Amino acid sequence: MKNSPIFPTTAGLLNRVWSACRCLPSARLNTFHAALIPSELERKVRAYVLSMYEAFEQHLPAEAELSRAVHCAVERAGSISRLHEFASAGRLAEVTEVRFLKLEMDLLNKCNLRCPMCMMSHPSHYKQPLQRMSLEVFEHLAADLFWHVHALSFTYGAEPLLHPQFSRFLEIASRYRIPKIYAITNGILMTDSVARAMVTHGMHVLAVSIDAACPETYGQIRIGGEWDRLMRNLRDFQSIKRELGSQTPHLELTFVMMKTNIGELPEFIDMAAELGANSVNATHMVPFERLGIAYESCSLVKETTNEMLMKARKRARELGLHFTGPPLFGKGVAHGSDAKEADRFELPVSQTTRKVGHCPFPWHFAAIDMHGEVVPCGWWNNQPGMGSIKSESFLSIWKNKSYRILRAEHETGSLRTTCRTCPAAGTGSVDGESGFLER
Repeated sequence: MKNSPIFPTTAGLLNRVWSACRCLPSARLNTFHAALIPSELERKVRAYVLSMYEAFEQHLPAEAELSRAVHCAVERAGSISRLHEFASAGRLAEVTEVRFLKLEMDLLNKCNLRCPMCMMSHPSHYKQPLQRMSLEVFEHLAADLFWHVHALSFTYGAEPLLHPQFSRFLEIASRYRIPKIYAITNGILMTDSVARAMVTHGMHVLAVSIDAACPETYGQIRIGGEWDRLMRNLRDFQSIKRELGSQTPHLELTFVMMKTNIGELPEFIDMAAELGANSVNATHMVPFERLGIAYESCSLVKETTNEMLMKARKRARELGLHFTGPPLFGKGVAHGSDAKEADRFELPVSQTTRKVGHCPFPWHFAAIDMHGEVVPCGWWNNQPGMGSIKSESFLSIWKNKSYRILRAEHETGSLRTTCRTCPAAGTGSVDGESGFLER
């Protein structure tokens, strides 16, 4: 009798009230959730969220952030009774989705091209024996980490499409509802089957590095590439998206700015529009010391670089393309290392961390390089890694002595040389003393 529609269970009644309240504006809905969720269940959710903040070495959330996390958990679960089921099964990670990290990773240690400005073209890299990440290692990493990842890149330095199981990696990652999954590739190895996997498994952005607006310049920079094949692959990719009725993955074309190609940047914008790209990302070349490429730095042709950047921005506005590029030389734009930079790098920084005001990377970014080493930022050149996922779990690395020392340095402002001279070329100040130093 008590389980009949006339006499619903307490949980059933709460679910009905919750469902009715979901049509309220979010601000009013937030005021209702605490009263609706049983106190024991709310304590479990709050305790779990706090335990994740502690596990990932985060600054503890403000009360408003914690309350919002509980509310969102009910929303994602779909009902209070379902949230109780997730809690009982030890699956709160799936509905709290407290996502702290931007993660970049390599699936292998090779590239099919030999671009002169890339460390992958140095013999110390391309002569190494082939190493590939296994699906088993990836699945284990995903289970431990991916419910807490805000953005996942399948590229840190190598070419992801060289891995024969790339589509399977995508399928695994798609299970974790990561808000942004992307890859940076030279595009030469893209096939119809891989393009279809990118669409069907919900990849959000495909960034293709081209660095030229004509085949002649492309041939000088992208050594080993095939211009006609690349153009065909990009058009086929867009055709497959149309066939499957999908707007994603968004296509982004990337352009490493050098003396050789800077004059083509405005035409590159035109090409991107013709190929149906959504955005263009232009960055300054980082002059890696062992490559002897510093003579290609745009810091040596500042006036021309400024002119091309202004023309490129104007063309992008006219064509409706999103353009991201470095500031002009001589504009006095200071590079900050505090959390205000987080938006530039799409780091999931909380309001609490923003108020602290230090570099957010040691708390919100990690890369796993081609050897399995965890490194704390994209400019960690010639420095030892923090630990290897081949021998220990990611979380044990994340909380180890090396990481804690680095975080303490940023909290106190006593930075090591690598951090003091962070180049931030193309992303921070182009007028800083360290912006174009060889790395």
